[in-house]
Amino acid sequence: MGGSEPIGDANTLRPTLVVIARRRAATVCRDDDDDVSPTMSTPTVSSVSPLALPAASRLATKMTKATKATTVMMLLAGMLATSSCGKHLYSRDDLTVDLSKHHIDLRWGRIENAAQRVMPEMRGPFVQVWAGRLQSLEIQDLEVVGLALTDEDTAEVVVAVTVVDKSTMGVKVMQFPERWTRTENGWRLATVAELPEG
Repeated sequence: MGGSEPIGDANTLRPTLVVIARRRAATVCRDDDDDVSPTMSTPTVSSVSPLALPAASRLATKMTKATKATTVMMLLAGMLATSSCGKHLYSRDDLTVDLSKHHIDLRWGRIENAAQRVMPEMRGPFVQVWAGRLQSLEIQDLEVVGLALTDEDTAEVVVAVTVVDKSTMGVKVMQFPERWTRTENGWRLATVAELPEG
């Protein structure tokens, strides 16, 4: 029968089929004895085909194999998606998001948070420079006013900042350039901004 092995003869299957039939009957009659119709018959051994059990077993095996195959395919697809070249996963839209988050953190004086989007070797100097600036200046507004991709992994950015000089309470509007680089961890600031004097 298609390479399947028999699971037993009729004499060994009979007790198993009787147990299955009794369980089905108990499930149907479980709610209330009063609700059971007197004409309802309990399934007998003859109502369960001896061929149904091997067929059900083959069907369960096929479903298990199909489930395993689907799971393997999903895992392979996930591995392929994550194994592609890291820095090329980040687009210009990702640059816009990183610029926004970085400058919002900087605007509100969250220098350590802003430093998370700076190249690792530049984080220390970035924090020192901006911590010193914020001793004498208060940022009122910060806005990206220019953005140009010079190649696929580098962006030149122009930022306008409005600051209040804490010693004179004078308001200054300045612009400064930034260079952003695409890395395997996203877009990162590669320079510490030089603010113009005056």
